[in-house]
Amino acid sequence: MDASAPTSSSAPLPVVDFSEESISTPVPSREWLAVAVLVVLCDLTIYRGGGFAGYGLLFALAPWCLMFGSPSLHRSSLRWGFLLVLTALAARLLWCGSVLAIACGFVALVAFAMTLAGRTPYVLGMIAY
Repeated sequence: MDASAPTSSSAPLPVVDFSEESISTPVPSREWLAVAVLVVLCDLTIYRGGGFAGYGLLFALAPWCLMFGSPSLHRSSLRWGFLLVLTALAARLLWCGSVLAIACGFVALVAFAMTLAGRTPYVLGMIAY
């Protein structure tokens, strides 16, 4: 046995602090309000929207609710690009909707949420996100 190899009794164990301050941080009321508004918005537009216009309203208003509830608002031109894409998609759904447009809208909404979190929306990253 090698004398320089540490044994289980000689290696110090890391100290982990599980105090109340390190575990929980209060969630701001702005985030709770944004989640509540998003739940109501999704319920009204998806289940009671009456077709493609409901999804169009969802893709037009959901990014604003996400931005309202976001804890960090660092500036990103990519975020504004996805907001423009979602607004154009909402207008297209009002004019001539399709299931493919709805699927693209949900993908763009996930990409927009990734930009709010400070991540670059790559395809594999969006699948994991």
